[in-house]
Amino acid sequence: GAYEEAGALIDEAISLNDRQYAFWDTKGIILLRADRPEEAAEAFGRALAIFDKDPSTHLHMGEAQQALGHEAAGKQIVDLLLPQKGAL
Repeated sequence: GAYEEAGALIDEAISLNDRQYAFWDTKGIILLRADRPEEAAEAFGRALAIFDKDPSTHLHMGEAQQALGHEAAGKQIVDLLLPQKGAL
């Protein structure tokens, strides 16, 4: 389906440049939408390891944590971002 196709495209982009945090963030979003939150959290973790200043990536990690049932971790991330909500 569409998620498999999108996943293949982002994997190709990552194979060309695995230091681009936005590629990992995009991969995480695709995995999250495909109901694969554990893999999504890993992708968001890779994105944050490369560049941790994008509040959207932190928000995506919070969504993945909540999808994994880690409500407290997800809420903590969202609470940290509230002062930055204009950047989201």
